[in-house]
Amino acid sequence: MINALRHRCFGADAHTVAGLSGISVGHARRCLRRVEKFGWAKCRVAARPWGYRQLRLRMWQLTWSGGCAEMLALVAREPVSAEPERFTDRVPPEFWFNFWSGTPADKLTISSNGLLIAETLIGGNDPAARLWALSALPVEILAQCRRLRGCDSGSNAADIDAAISSRHD
Repeated sequence: MINALRHRCFGADAHTVAGLSGISVGHARRCLRRVEKFGWAKCRVAARPWGYRQLRLRMWQLTWSGGCAEMLALVAREPVSAEPERFTDRVPPEFWFNFWSGTPADKLTISSNGLLIAETLIGGNDPAARLWALSALPVEILAQCRRLRGCDSGSNAADIDAAISSRHD
């Protein structure tokens, strides 16, 4: 669980911590409260964009205090479990606000609208959405996007080429 918080340095909710740690949500909450009592983690309520609205989440984060640093020195750095893929053919709701015209993003599917999704997210100004598109969209869609104006040169082209070549290795 500590490694999950170490992996998510800007915070994570209990469900994410549980998924990354491979434990139940209830057990994650109990552990997080215990770690909070030691002063190694803190909980804050934060608003996060989620689809066309904002969610208020209880986000857990390491305190990075002296005691926390001493504890981290003793805890072995272990890999965290992969987060479960919840959106197999859709854009995750946290990136919906990038689509501002035409079909609402909650109706877009990667299988039908992949090129639109790729062009919008890779050419947009949201670095997290760009990274998701480069890592999650199929290689065929990235190759099509690479031929479009705006993605055929410069940093967009270099990023698409790197994403395609990393998947072929």
